[in-house]
Amino acid sequence: MIKRHAVLFTVLFALVVSLTSLSAIFWEFYKLNKEQYINHIFTKYSVITQIYREHQQRQSSEIMLEANLAVYNLEVTKDEKLKKEIFEKGKVLKREGFKSFKTSLLINDKGLYTKNIVTNLRATMIQYKRNIYFHIETPSGDILIKDNDLKPYSYINLLYSYITIFMIISLSFILILQRLRPLIRLRKKIELYGNGNMDISFKTNREDEIGAVANELENARQKINTVLESVHSF
Repeated sequence: MIKRHAVLFTVLFALVVSLTSLSAIFWEFYKLNKEQYINHIFTKYSVITQIYREHQQRQSSEIMLEANLAVYNLEVTKDEKLKKEIFEKGKVLKREGFKSFKTSLLINDKGLYTKNIVTNLRATMIQYKRNIYFHIETPSGDILIKDNDLKPYSYINLLYSYITIFMIISLSFILILQRLRPLIRLRKKIELYGNGNMDISFKTNREDEIGAVANELENARQKINTVLESVHSF
């Protein structure tokens, strides 16, 4: 069975391999593209930590903190119920713990001197209901901030590209299978002719390679039938 339909099985196998390879490539590209996007937007934490750290060091008012954040379209999340939902149900996209170094110029009895201030920080980027939040934690407190500019990673364009290429490959193989159908019919006719059906016709109006072969077979059939009729007439 497999040998008789070797060409058909070969085409179907090539189709499966092509679509599987395409899916694997797009899946890996999706993961890489999403990771790069997350890494890119995560850099926003540096602005937030700088504003929040200065707020803590200067002990400025909450109004001043919110005003500084608003410049970057950032909004402090104060609702405790909402914060709990975000921490419990939100998806952590990226988290980093690090140390912040700042050099301050101070003065004492001996004159001016510099002092390095080290602060332990942890920044967590969370996705919740199509919004991006930054949770900044320091030894002296924490803050949850909503970024009104950033949006979660969208795979729609990539999905459209995948579906388009998937359909193009599928349609290409369907066309190939359509072109093979006359070859399958021709094989069946040859089999019938070999089994003694001398009246079967191979003639076709096709002008491609399969049509040329079929018409040559028809010419050969007519010559063979003519010879056979001559032999039977004696």
